Parts: sequence; structure tokens; C-alpha cells
Amino acid sequence: MHLTALVPPPFADDMIQDKQIVSKISGFDMMTWGELRTYERNDLKEENNRDVTKLKNAIVNDGFTTPFFIWSNHRYVLDGTGRCLALEELESEGFVVPELPVIHIDADNKEAAKRIVLMISSQHGVITQESLDRFIEDIDAIGIDDFINLPGLDYGMPELPDDDDDDLLDDFESAEEDEDAIITCPHCGKDFEYNPR
Repeated sequence: MHLTALVPPPFADDMIQDKQIVSKISGFDMMTWGELRTYERNDLKEENNRDVTKLKNAIVNDGFTTPFFIWSNHRYVLDGTGRCLALEELESEGFVVPELPVIHIDADNKEAAKRIVLMISSQHGVITQESLDRFIEDIDAIGIDDFINLPGLDYGMPELPDDDDDDLLDDFESAEEDEDAIITCPHCGKDFEYNPR
């Protein structure tokens, strides 16, 4: 069996030899939207193929929760292009955009800055349907699909049963007489509160 040694990228040589982790975060700041929107944005994701509706919903309902990462001492957004697009649309709809948090990231040059963009955008773990189900089992998932985008995963309400599966419909019909009833979905096993009022 032939093993290939890991070859570190050239920028990491010193860090690996000294076995030191270097923080590239050089500061945290607040920036006006007027200034931030003039920054060059990374174009890793196609801008004309982006739907920021869910991101807008999340910002309106939960507030602005994720800072922008910007290349320190340069006018370049490492991470936050989608948030910029969402904020532009919200502003055009009459929303007032406050000062926003930015984190300054050091990079020696644009090549290093682009490597950081790739690292930020990388997914280093896999979300499976089972891990998602476990994660959201103790939160109200109704309407969650208005805020998040996890392609290929089901995080909304269970689909209505086929015509030949009348168990769930029978449960709902019998529950109409109760003020508050708990219905168990035969497909996913989750309990739902049913209140016909």
C-alpha cells in the first residue's frame, strides 16, 4: 500500500513547523451600510442565480446575526455577498439598515484572500436527514423552510398521506371534537398539536 504524504500549501510552512495556530482575525468593528455596500464582493457564487428570499426572511424575523468578513485594510468582502444582496432588496422595500458588524481578516494578497473565501464557503461536515431531524426535534419547525436553505433535505411539515393511507386523516377528523388534541404522524412519528379553532 502506497501512502502519499500530505503536502501543506506554501503559506502554511512556518505555522506547521512551529506547530502554532495563528489567528488571522485582526479586529471587530461596526460599519455603516452606506460604506459597506461600496465594497467589492467575492463572486464565488453566481449572483444572478441567487434567491435571497429566505435570507431576507431570516434577517427580518431574527435580526442581523452574522457579521461580514472583510479583508483587512482592503475594500473586499470575503464573506457576506448574499447578505449584501438581501439588505439591498430590503432597503429598496423601505427597511432601514443599521450599522453592521464586520470582522477584519488579514491576508497577504488577493490570492490568500480568495483561499480564505473558499475556506469560509466550504462545508466540513455533512448534514443528513437523520442529523437534521434530531437537531430540530425540540423546536417548532413550522415555517422553518421560509428561513433556511438545505437542498435535498426535508425540514418542513410532513407531506399529506396518499389516498390509500387514511390513518392521519382519521386522526384529524376524530380530533375535531377535542379542544386540543395531539396527533402522531404515521410517517415520521412526530407529534403535532391540533386545534381546530
